[in-house]
Amino acid sequence: MKKIVELFFVFSFFFSACAQLEPKHTFNVEVGIPVPVANPFFKGVMKSVVNISPYYQYRLKSSLAFGVGVNYSHLQIDKFKIPNAEPVKGGMHSGGVFLKVSHEKFHNEQFATDFGVKFGYNKNYFETDYNDTIYGKAQTVNSFSVTPTLGFILSVDEFTSYRFTIAYAVNNFGFSPSRLGMNTNGGFDPSKFSTFTQCAIFGFGFTHYFSKNKPTD
Repeated sequence: MKKIVELFFVFSFFFSACAQLEPKHTFNVEVGIPVPVANPFFKGVMKSVVNISPYYQYRLKSSLAFGVGVNYSHLQIDKFKIPNAEPVKGGMHSGGVFLKVSHEKFHNEQFATDFGVKFGYNKNYFETDYNDTIYGKAQTVNSFSVTPTLGFILSVDEFTSYRFTIAYAVNNFGFSPSRLGMNTNGGFDPSKFSTFTQCAIFGFGFTHYFSKNKPTD
């Protein structure tokens, strides 16, 4: 019994020391699939392509972290789901910047979680053949976004880790057939064209650690 207690204190001290060697400056890249949700038209005719978010993050010893980065997202019109009467082609591109506030907790030397929120400003481009014909260019709209995020982090070595990420992006613009240059509602209920365009994002990330907090005495 005495040996078990001694081993317990040894392991407790070991993991406590390891936990103090935590990342301070990091460069992160997250790549995911943006899945349209909420708006029936948005879900019905748009298909996922990619969402990419590279960013720098600074972490305090209290586990509070702050990040700044850029974001790019692309969704494409599904030609098999668009109404036959208006076979529009193209997609939506979104690019912008964001600030991130999160709580990055290291549970041991290999596993950590990162729960936070990204506050972004984006420019959204609706590039379709119909918009090219009507306006001679893509329709655009500026928007603010709020994106809660959750990351499950697994460290590979002292300078590298990978993560599985889940996020939910909410943008303050509505999505309707007119955004694509369509003249009708495409058989969808206009009352369901919400004022907020939303995507669930599932993906993976890579982190490079530049420096770590030193252990305290």
